[in-house]
Amino acid sequence: MTGNKWSLSLSGDSFTTAWIFTNTGAGSLTRLVLDGSTGLTVFDKALPEPGTAGSESGRDFASSINNDPFTATYRKPVGIAGANAVGDLYQILDVDFTGAPSGGLRQGFTFMQDTDNDLRLVPVPEPSTLILLGIGLVGAARARRRARG
Repeated sequence: MTGNKWSLSLSGDSFTTAWIFTNTGAGSLTRLVLDGSTGLTVFDKALPEPGTAGSESGRDFASSINNDPFTATYRKPVGIAGANAVGDLYQILDVDFTGAPSGGLRQGFTFMQDTDNDLRLVPVPEPSTLILLGIGLVGAARARRRARG
């Protein structure tokens, strides 16, 4: 993800690889809200243990910033495969940096936070895809009738 004078990237597995937030003059960062719901992504915390069935142990938010002047809040807990949420998988990670000495961060930083794919939802085909499928089935049925007759 990129914005005006900032970027957020990850190269590799989110359990073992750090996320990189780069600030090249975007000003003071006071809050970072990551919403995985649109991309079917969940933030996987370490506790409780055992967590959600089928999900490996996660990793809580931890940054490279000295004295960690942040508050990480997880919101919108989810369960998968029809199970109730147990408190280890969340759709939103909200990190508040107003606890930093200057009331925010002006530099870049790295952080660890495990994410998983959210397999609860299956994307619904676009209406145009369904129409094309229907036309194809009608065409196949007509061709079959002609071949019989």
